[in-house]
Amino acid sequence: MAAAVALGCRRGPASTAAADGGAVSADPVPEPGFTVRSDSTDVVFFWFDAQGQSHAVTRAGEVPEAARELVRVDPSRPELRRPGWIWMTNLRAPSTGGALPLRAVRAESLATVLLARVGHEGPLGSAAPTTAADSGAATAHGPSQVIVYGASWCSACHQAAAYLTRRHVAFIEKDIEQDAAAAQEMREKARRAGVATGSIPILDVRGHVLVGFSAEAIDRALAGS
Repeated sequence: MAAAVALGCRRGPASTAAADGGAVSADPVPEPGFTVRSDSTDVVFFWFDAQGQSHAVTRAGEVPEAARELVRVDPSRPELRRPGWIWMTNLRAPSTGGALPLRAVRAESLATVLLARVGHEGPLGSAAPTTAADSGAATAHGPSQVIVYGASWCSACHQAAAYLTRRHVAFIEKDIEQDAAAAQEMREKARRAGVATGSIPILDVRGHVLVGFSAEAIDRALAGS
C-alpha cells in the first residue's frame, strides 16, 4: 500500500515575499467569474470571535449574527486567490443581483482590521496564550480542540481547513505570520512532538501534532490513533 503524502507549503524567502504581496502592486479586484452569494458552496467562510480567532464554516448562514459584518472568504479555486491578500465581505451589506460585496485586504493588515472591529487591546489571541509549561492542546485549549497553524498564502493550509470543514470538525485557524503568540505556540508544540517547522500547515489535532495536509493522517488523529 502506498504511503500517504502530506501536502505542505515551504517557509522561507520565497514564501515571505509572497506574503508581502509578491508581484501584486495594487489592490486586486475579483475575477469576473468569482461571485460569492449567501448560498455559495464553493468557498469557505471564516468568521472572527471577540478575541480575533477565526472559525471556518461552509455556509454563510452558519456565521453568528454578531460576526457577520467582517467575514473572510476563501475560494476553493486556487487561481481566484491572490498571494498576500485576503478577500473579505459583509454579509449584512445589500447585495447586487444576489452577489455579496468583496474587498481585498492585505494579509499583514488583517490583524489591524480586526482590532479596530472588536476594540481589542493587545495582540489578537492573547486571551489564552500557550507557554512552555503547557502540555499540549488538552491543557491550553481543551481535549477536543483542533488548530490549524498556517498562513494566508499557503494552499495546503486552505486544503486542510476545507477538509476539516467538510468533515464537520470544529477548528480554529491561526496565522503564524500575523500572530507572534500563535507562532511561538506552534513552535513549542512542534518541539515537544519532535517535528520540524520548515513547512506549514502544522496541525494540532486533539493533541496529535501533524506537519502538512494529509486527509489520512487527520482521520487517524481524530480517531485517536
